[in-house]
Amino acid sequence: MPSKHVQVMSECVAISTGSYNTASITIDGSLYIWGDNSCRQIGKGEIGNGYPIISDLIVLKPCKVLENVVLVRLVGIGPFAILSDGSLWAWGEVQKCKILL
Repeated sequence: MPSKHVQVMSECVAISTGSYNTASITIDGSLYIWGDNSCRQIGKGEIGNGYPIISDLIVLKPCKVLENVVLVRLVGIGPFAILSDGSLWAWGEVQKCKILL
């Protein structure tokens, strides 16, 4: 029996998948992420101590994280995003490492 296909989002122009998360950029430049949030990889646009915050450990539906995003990569347990102004953003566990900061 074939598997059932489910529409997750619409108006997407890019997608990135990691071990435990999926991210999508929509046509208006909004970044949505869903999946595991145990290392603060997902947010609601709120910033606390330099990274987005949300209380749920598992986020089952796409959650808007940033705006004006042109590129996203899920690397290990933290996302990286480039905004339309050329700035690079990182949060989750990668923010702790200070790799690029």
